[in-house]
Amino acid sequence: MGAEASRPVAIRLDIAASLPALPWIGVGLLVVGAVCLVGGLLFVVVPVRRARG
Repeated sequence: MGAEASRPVAIRLDIAASLPALPWIGVGLLVVGAVCLVGGLLFVVVPVRRARG
């Protein structure tokens, strides 16, 4: 409510953006995540196998 007891102020705002490269960014992040996952697994599995052998 306003200071003079008037009706509240209503605001409508629309924002849009166009990101044509977004699918490629997503695919790149998935590939990087998969590579990091495989690297992390190798850092765990290789020392465990060497310790057993």
